[in-house]
Amino acid sequence: MTTQHTPEYKTWDRFTQLEFLKDTTSEQFQRTLLDQIVSSMSDEEFTETYEYITRMHDMPRDYEQLEQQAPSPA
Repeated sequence: MTTQHTPEYKTWDRFTQLEFLKDTTSEQFQRTLLDQIVSSMSDEEFTETYEYITRMHDMPRDYEQLEQQAPSPA
């Protein structure tokens, strides 16, 4: 009978995994990391994340909201 070995990274939370990537990759790779993460997500997954980020930072979600939040010219 063979025992299954769990790879170390599967025991880490997402923050530890991210730290590992940041510690072991080049600056060039890190500059594209966000694009790579977004590319790996479905539209639905990204929309949930987008809504969370914009809500938590009180940011407009689109140009219409951005325009509504812009100060009126004096």
